[in-house]
Amino acid sequence: MKREKQQPIKIGKRKFIGGIVIKLMLAVFSFGQANWVSIACAASTVTAATMFGDKGYMAKLAGESQTMLEEGKTKETIKLLESKITEYFTWREKNIEKSWWTDKQLSDLYFQLAKANKKADVSNNDLLDTYKKALFSIANRGNASVAFYENISDHDYASIVNYYIASAKFDSYEISRTVAKFENTQNWPVFKLFINAVFDKSENLVACAKEIELGLNQNGIWLNKYTAYCKDYCKINPQIMDYLFEEEYKLAKNYIQKEQYKKAAEIYESIIKAYDSDKVVNPQLKFDLCYSLFNAGEYDNVIAKLDSFIKEHRTSQQDLVKKAALMKGKTQIQLGDVKNSLDTFLNVIIENPELMQHAEANFYIGYCYMLQNEFAKAKDIFNLVLTNHPKSIYAYKAKLCLAKIENANNDN
Repeated sequence: MKREKQQPIKIGKRKFIGGIVIKLMLAVFSFGQANWVSIACAASTVTAATMFGDKGYMAKLAGESQTMLEEGKTKETIKLLESKITEYFTWREKNIEKSWWTDKQLSDLYFQLAKANKKADVSNNDLLDTYKKALFSIANRGNASVAFYENISDHDYASIVNYYIASAKFDSYEISRTVAKFENTQNWPVFKLFINAVFDKSENLVACAKEIELGLNQNGIWLNKYTAYCKDYCKINPQIMDYLFEEEYKLAKNYIQKEQYKKAAEIYESIIKAYDSDKVVNPQLKFDLCYSLFNAGEYDNVIAKLDSFIKEHRTSQQDLVKKAALMKGKTQIQLGDVKNSLDTFLNVIIENPELMQHAEANFYIGYCYMLQNEFAKAKDIFNLVLTNHPKSIYAYKAKLCLAKIENANNDN
């Protein structure tokens, strides 16, 4: 009987103890769950750091997304890339020092995303925004530049390419790569827009033009089109002539060094004749032609060209005009027109007061006086040259002229 009375008590104790155990288990489970979430988050951060810290990861991801696109998994590709790009920016906030190279690889992901968005028919603004970010892709900037044009106006395209070139370090190697991508599309109108944008932003037009040529198929029809385009571009910027006739320029300068001035002049004249309008010719080229003709002794031929050069470039090419005016005065002496030669040299000094003490100008003024038998004036000028420029070649010439004047006076 006693055992029967004690039984309910034991059952009550078991229920009480069981309740405590369950509560303890729940508490432990809750604690563990919270910690496991923290651990999982930490693991996710570590995984992101491992992934994006690996230089090959972004390229691998771009390759996987390309494969998915080829398999027709457009929506899955967009979802994957958007999530990875979001993860990347979270990782980037804590890894700024590594982002200088990962940011470039990010553009590859944007290029893949742009292709997926295009297939998914997303809004045009979103598509363009994605392509714009893809322009900084080292591997795909050429493809992105071409794809851009298919979705926007000519004006917008040019402005975006200008933005890209101004923002990126668009070096010579990248120009060649991008040009090759354009040629593969055979879309010449787009390529012309691209060239215009590049030329407008280029700090070294000649070097830039060379790199574009190197990117083209040397046996393809685009190379001839490009040369024709550059000739036409001369109307905008004559500097491009230095690219078109680089080899001819080198040959002409070589002839000048050998004092074969007539051959140099022939080359310069052939270059100038290659253009429809004389106004697009580089002023330096015109001056070099005059210099070669003068030194070749073709005074009748050069005098008219010097007059034309001085008149056309008086305000835009002041340094070259000064040299041309001095050359004109010397040409007039060779033609026996001493009076006009003296006027030319005097006008050069009047128009350019900084030449008041110029050795060459002063010497030839004295020389003209001497040829006109105005020896007193000539001696004053020659002595001025000796005083101000004792070590110059014109001081030596002035001494010779003074000796001639002395001999002429003794003869009289």
